[in-house]
Amino acid sequence: MERVEQRYGPCREPQIEARVAFGALSVLRSAIMEHPAIHRWVERAHELLRMQLDPDVRIHLACFLMFYYVWRGNFPAARMVADTVQPLVEALARPSLANIGFLSLQFTLQGLECEFDAALQSIERGLAMAEASGIRVMDAMLHGQACFMHAGRGDVERLRDSLERLQRSLLP
Repeated sequence: MERVEQRYGPCREPQIEARVAFGALSVLRSAIMEHPAIHRWVERAHELLRMQLDPDVRIHLACFLMFYYVWRGNFPAARMVADTVQPLVEALARPSLANIGFLSLQFTLQGLECEFDAALQSIERGLAMAEASGIRVMDAMLHGQACFMHAGRGDVERLRDSLERLQRSLLP
């Protein structure tokens, strides 16, 4: 982004910059979370999150911020991001991949915070949203997360049910 700004000047359109921030965080998250530029993008993502941008883009930015903070072990910061975006997720009238991804990350955060019932509710909401919308790309991961939670709680019956659902999602 710095090279683009040097050549063409600063980006004046927040909708475009939000997508660039999303892409930058995606690359940095996948490549190296300790890259010095990630802090700049995390700060900018927070600023963009507060703007009235496309809801899906804001939810995606929130997902990367949550992932970043969970990875860093900063659960209070991840919770703050989740709580900030939760009303947007609830208000969005249509299911989207961003919403389902948010619920998956919310599950992770809730599980790490030992909010097991809330975590399972997030998974079930994500699966229901996927079923209603036809956005099924995260089904296996969501079912796998449910399996993990049931196994951790020692709930063998619900674990078996989740494993069967996982298998059906992989082999329709």
